[in-house]
Amino acid sequence: MNTPNKLTVARVIITPLFLLAFLSSIPHRFIISAVIFSVAAITDAIDGKLARKHNQITTFGKFLDPVADKMLTTAALLAFIQEGICGAW
Repeated sequence: MNTPNKLTVARVIITPLFLLAFLSSIPHRFIISAVIFSVAAITDAIDGKLARKHNQITTFGKFLDPVADKMLTTAALLAFIQEGICGAW
């Protein structure tokens, strides 16, 4: 597995950690979850650049990268809805 794909898989793994931090009752949970979300977003930018730069574009990456992106953004939206930060509609 190449580095861009590893970063994509890491983003899939980071998503539940973001949700756990956001929906927990720990102090500064919003700051912690924002940092986790930012790390995941940065991996998205890096994996694409690395894949194109080193010609490591794979079928697995083409499939999983958008899935990982949707997982992260949907998790954030659902967490916002759960906390009443935004409406479901």
